[in-house]
Amino acid sequence: VSQEQLDNARKVWQQLLGKSHHVRVYIAYSDFEAVTCQSMEKAREALDDGQKHFKVENRNEERAMLLEHLLKLEREHGDDTSIEAAEKRQPKREKKRRVIPGGEGEDGQEAYEEYMDYAFPEDNKEQQNLKILEMARMWKKRKIESSQ
Repeated sequence: VSQEQLDNARKVWQQLLGKSHHVRVYIAYSDFEAVTCQSMEKAREALDDGQKHFKVENRNEERAMLLEHLLKLEREHGDDTSIEAAEKRQPKREKKRRVIPGGEGEDGQEAYEEYMDYAFPEDNKEQQNLKILEMARMWKKRKIESSQ
């Protein structure tokens, strides 16, 4: 397979991603890059692009699928460092509850349903920064109030 044919194939994949941001397209494109083109760097880029897209859309199931596929590719084609990095990015499954709109549970209380969600390590870092900022604001507010 010549380099020109690989470049044309990449263009076709990118056109498809422009039209359909489906998780299976990102996975197939990353497989193409890793196996056919033997470029783990481009495979990682494809999966990272999918991660960014699904993060903006708040689609955690798809993000988890992409990270799981990244780990699989790293185990097959990567080195120890990249495998370890992919393992650290894996999300944790957690059980959450949400209110059912218009639903009433026992004793007239709001009804809840349980569902599974994912906690991503990179998201937790962002949330920690926000918590630190909020605590700093509260400290400053208390300091101003106590000095008055």
